[in-house]
Amino acid sequence: MKMSECKMLQVSLLCLLSLMLLSHVTAICPVSQPCQCDISIHCQNRNLTEVPPAMSSDGEDFLGLYLSQNRITDIKSDTLQGYHVSSIDLSHNPLVHLDNMAFVGMEKYLLELNLEDVHITTLPSSIAQLINLQTLNIKNNPISGIPSAFTANIGQSLLSFSFGGTKIRYWPTALNHLVRLKALDMSHNVVTFMREGAVSAFADTLQELRLVNASLSPFQAELSKLKALTLLDLSYNSIVDIPPGALTNMSFTLKKLTMSHAHLSYLPEALYDLNVLEELDLSFNPMQSTNADIIGTSDNSLLRNSAATLRFVNLSSCGLNAIPRAVVNLDQLEVLDLSRNRIVVLNNHQFSSLPHLRTLLLNDNPLMSIPYLSFSGLTSLTYLNLARCYLTYIPSSSLPEVQNLDTLDLSSNQITRIPDVAFPGAPKLSAVDLSNNSLVYIFDYAFTDAHSVRTLRLSRCSLTRLPSSLSQADGLRTVFVDGNPIPCDCDLSWILTWQRQSGIIPNIVGRCADHPTMTISTYVSTRLQHDCGSVVG
Repeated sequence: MKMSECKMLQVSLLCLLSLMLLSHVTAICPVSQPCQCDISIHCQNRNLTEVPPAMSSDGEDFLGLYLSQNRITDIKSDTLQGYHVSSIDLSHNPLVHLDNMAFVGMEKYLLELNLEDVHITTLPSSIAQLINLQTLNIKNNPISGIPSAFTANIGQSLLSFSFGGTKIRYWPTALNHLVRLKALDMSHNVVTFMREGAVSAFADTLQELRLVNASLSPFQAELSKLKALTLLDLSYNSIVDIPPGALTNMSFTLKKLTMSHAHLSYLPEALYDLNVLEELDLSFNPMQSTNADIIGTSDNSLLRNSAATLRFVNLSSCGLNAIPRAVVNLDQLEVLDLSRNRIVVLNNHQFSSLPHLRTLLLNDNPLMSIPYLSFSGLTSLTYLNLARCYLTYIPSSSLPEVQNLDTLDLSSNQITRIPDVAFPGAPKLSAVDLSNNSLVYIFDYAFTDAHSVRTLRLSRCSLTRLPSSLSQADGLRTVFVDGNPIPCDCDLSWILTWQRQSGIIPNIVGRCADHPTMTISTYVSTRLQHDCGSVVG
């Protein structure tokens, strides 16, 4: 048998096997339409008002029973009987009644239970007997407390516990039993204070902790005892500082730290202890521009020990008026967000120590001018956002420094002209956004050397004519001119010459000012030759 025939036979056998498996699964599906089965039972978002009764499944086990986003109001003690699954999702149902015994009989095999947003005020006692339960989500329910005994039997198995958005107003003692816990989400609860010993049960195991909007102030000393933490999210709290040494126990574990919308007025010294940090988000904090690590010149950056691992830094909306020294020499950094600050000046070689940076967000800063070597050294940069920066010109002289730039956003500035050779030395530039600039004049050779540009946005630029210089961008595939008062008349006849010479013209997105129901592309393809062919000759 030839190799090609052998491969065809293998493919045929696989297809046949898949069909047989599908028909087998369908045949034993324990519920009727509108639910569907594969390795799980899918009844989510089916407008159900009750849980479909389980018919005989011939002893077959299914991975999950998914009933989320329905209109189910009642779960009786026997409603879930007959379902032999390891995961149940009842989230986002307006339950009026959830029987205490609803999960009896599932003690040994139920591993995951999702009861998010089901309107319950107390926890069914049968959950406490699920001795192999690993994941429990009871978020967004008006529960006011978790009895200490509730977790006594599941403490050895529970790995993930989410109860954010409840009415709990304290750190529950029930957490003391969770000796294997790896992920805890208590966001949007009024925690305020963490008592001594609050994290003792899982100080060596907890990897992810989310305490978003938990009314915490100041930074809680108990957090410093966590030794395995990889993710810490303390956003939307009134924390003004992280004390020096507070992160020492997680120096070689913490990879993602988020403290956005807090009350930090400077970069915390505790950051210096982190050695494997990959993502840092301190956005929306009222940073003081006088902080030594923001405007200082010393090489002792607070993020120096994370320089080999840090990939993402977000310092947007922090009131900064200079590029923070802390982000200098982060030679593995890939994304830097400094948007919505008060940065006025960029210096030459400002980012030269960031060779792996791919995304730089400087939008919504009052820059006004950009020195021509500002982006020198950004050899990996592909996306640059300079929108809403009060720029009066296109920073053409800076573009040759970013040879790999793919997308340039200059929208909503004060640019009035596109000069000759506006986009030089950027061989990979494929998308340019100049929308919302009041363009007065576009030079005849504006798009010379813009051969790689595929998408050009000139929306809402007060243009009264489509510039013929677009024909120089021979790679252009789409140009957006919507929101401009451009009439469809013989002033567009140059497009016919362009089409004749290149064989293809871009899709022109916009409407005729004199025929609002007609798009410019439609006019060009159906009427321009007829109306203006004689003009071109």
